[in-house]
Amino acid sequence: MKERNAAPLQELAIAQTKAGMDFIDINIGRRVKTAINSWNGVVKTVQEVTDLPLSLDTTNPLAMEAGLKAHRGKRWLNSFHWNVWPKELPLAVKYDCDFVGLLWQRRLAARRQ
Repeated sequence: MKERNAAPLQELAIAQTKAGMDFIDINIGRRVKTAINSWNGVVKTVQEVTDLPLSLDTTNPLAMEAGLKAHRGKRWLNSFHWNVWPKELPLAVKYDCDFVGLLWQRRLAARRQ
């Protein structure tokens, strides 16, 4: 990702599509400064080679929204914990996407808020 080389991402997406996956999970992590721009590039790069829905995974709500916005077609929001759902659930509604909600508390996540 640092080198902005699309080939490895696209090769993985093609392999997963050929293997019959229902969706592709992409976790970009929590990086605040670069996550929003990274999501735009990653989503577009993967969607150039597959029509599978993408399951976008980050703990950064701003990056999550950027990824959901860049995505075309059916989206997945993966995932949010019960203690941060007020920030994340509205994104699932706004972008009409399915989501994974975790019903347990991560104390580390709670401390970051």
